[in-house]
Amino acid sequence: MCGRVVQAEDPVAIALFLNAAATKSALTVKPHYNIAPSASILVATIQPDKTRRLDVMHWGLIPAWAKETSTHYATFNARAETLREKRTFSAAFKKRRCLIPVSGFYEWKKEHSDKNSEKIPFYFTRLNNAPLVFAGLYEEGHSEEGEVIPSCTIVTTQASSWMNTYHTRMPVVLESQDIAEWIALDSTDDRLNSLLQSPTRQVLKTHEIDKKIGNVRNNSVEFLEPINSL
Repeated sequence: MCGRVVQAEDPVAIALFLNAAATKSALTVKPHYNIAPSASILVATIQPDKTRRLDVMHWGLIPAWAKETSTHYATFNARAETLREKRTFSAAFKKRRCLIPVSGFYEWKKEHSDKNSEKIPFYFTRLNNAPLVFAGLYEEGHSEEGEVIPSCTIVTTQASSWMNTYHTRMPVVLESQDIAEWIALDSTDDRLNSLLQSPTRQVLKTHEIDKKIGNVRNNSVEFLEPINSL
C-alpha cells in the first residue's frame, strides 16, 4: 500500500530528471510534504511522438467508463498481481502507463505492547537520496459536466524482505534503466512483468517521524525530520 507521498522538488527539476516537458499547470505546483489520495500530484506520461510530458493529475484513478468521478472503492493503488484482471485498471495497464516521481513516501508500522498497539509513521526515501519513480497508471475520465479529469494510481507489489518489516506491500520502484520500458507503448508483457517484481536488494532507507504527519493539513518539511534513524 502507498497512501501518502512527498513531492518536495521543484517541477522544473522533476521535469529535467525525467527528461519531460512540463505543462503550465505542472509549473505552478508547489512542494508538498503530505500528499494524500484525491489530491493533485505530478505525473509524467509518454506522448504519441514519444516525448514525455509532466502534468498534474488527480490521485485516485477514475476509469474511463465510470459515470461518476467518485468510486465506491479505493483506486489510489493498483495491485501488480491483478492489473490485467481488474476492469478498473486493465485498459490503463495496456495503454496508459505513467511515471509518478516522489521524494519519498510514508508508511505506518504497527507496534504491539502488552497493553495496546499503535501505528508508528516512517518516512521512506531512496538510499542515495535521489528521487523515487513509481510505476503508475493513468486515465482521462470525464466529470458529469463533460470536463476531462486526468487521474492516476500507484502500482504496488509484494514487499521486499526488508520492507516487510514495516508493511506487506510497497510501491513498484522503477530504476533509471527501466523508466523508458515502463512507459513505452510497445513494451512486451514479459518485460513489464519483470518490472513489477519486488526488489531483490535494498533500495530504500527509512526513519521514524512525528505522528502529526497523520493529519494531512500538516504539510511542512519539518515533519520529515527523524525521531530515530534506522
